[in-house]
Amino acid sequence: MADVAQMIGKIVQTGSLKLVLASGDTRTFGDGSEDTIVVRIADAEAERAIVDDPALKLAEMYMDGRLILEAGNIFDLLSLLRRNGVRKAGNVKLAARTFARALSTQLWSRFPINRNLQNVSHHYDLSAKLFDLFLDEDWQYSCAYFEPPGISLDEAQLAKKRHIAAKLLLEDGNRVLEIGSGWGGMAMYLAEAENVDVTGVTLSEEQLKVSRDRVQRRGLSNRVRFELTDYRDVQGKFDRIVSVGMFEHVGVGNYRRFFRKVSSCLDKRA
Repeated sequence: MADVAQMIGKIVQTGSLKLVLASGDTRTFGDGSEDTIVVRIADAEAERAIVDDPALKLAEMYMDGRLILEAGNIFDLLSLLRRNGVRKAGNVKLAARTFARALSTQLWSRFPINRNLQNVSHHYDLSAKLFDLFLDEDWQYSCAYFEPPGISLDEAQLAKKRHIAAKLLLEDGNRVLEIGSGWGGMAMYLAEAENVDVTGVTLSEEQLKVSRDRVQRRGLSNRVRFELTDYRDVQGKFDRIVSVGMFEHVGVGNYRRFFRKVSSCLDKRA
């Protein structure tokens, strides 16, 4: 099997990369045209893992602290590899592995067993104190809209909510469905900004608990409600449907099913 130094040697032709192997041996690659990035691999098993599956294991070894950047950072390394062309390290075995992974993903997304609840619970049913450490004050999880550039995270999340509300073209009394309602911020924003009635659905018990508590404290219980429901089980008709940062969890094999469900819930008269 080719070792990690041989693999890196195929890729890095320009720039400068110094590789320190687990044995202590060092190799230098590139033409020296840029500042040298120094990478040390902590153990031989990590080297074998990277060679066997670089697309996955390079990142995993970095996260595990077994691929150490002693000069430069991870962004510098990824930029160097990308500019040189990572495909140069490809071979039949790696191509077969990539194909098998893509095929597995496609088949798994089409499997009839519903794993949405399991996946959501794994990611979101964690202590509220954790999310409070890095989210904005309204607990928006994704898609911050930094327009204009340079604004704070809180301002960018507010800009996102304003942008989405404008796209919905809300009218007085509209019934709105939010698929993947998170901690309730978007639903409450829409209800407060416009005279609309909002139903949010989530599969996270922790998010549901926080959302219901927040909506009660803000006095919006008469116009905003949250349910622990899979989008596929939603009943009723709505004038507007919104979903932010949830679609990637649907799975390629379920795209048509998702949009058929959205279509069936949308009141075409609105």
